[in-house]
Amino acid sequence: MTTLARVDYAGLTRQIKVLANRSELLHILEDSGPFDGQCLVCAMAFQRIFNGTLYGCYTGGDDEHWEHSVVRVEDYYLDFDGFSTRNELFNRWRHAENCVFTHVRPTPYREIQQLFDYSPAKVDGVTWFLRKELRRIEEPT
Repeated sequence: MTTLARVDYAGLTRQIKVLANRSELLHILEDSGPFDGQCLVCAMAFQRIFNGTLYGCYTGGDDEHWEHSVVRVEDYYLDFDGFSTRNELFNRWRHAENCVFTHVRPTPYREIQQLFDYSPAKVDGVTWFLRKELRRIEEPT
């Protein structure tokens, strides 16, 4: 587990963005990416490393529709675009994906099991990949 008290969020965000396009990650995800169908798998891996809470990003009001998964770590939301505040996350998706989130909320595992078909083996693979790459980032040069 990474100790967040000594982590530079901006620096770690830059590194995570680079990792999002690595062929090794895409191979683990079976050629899907962290933003085209595998965000839940990636969020679950980030959760294992950073001990955050799994959150869903939703559109709609009473008839909510899940769009994306992130991990809340302290006051930030984490995906393969790095650490973002709630406003940064919402703005990024509004502009980059033309998707307007109405809210984020914790996503319990029982809900995940009912709604999503995900591969625990992929979660293990992404967790391994992130631990390996983040360890390299933390090692002094």
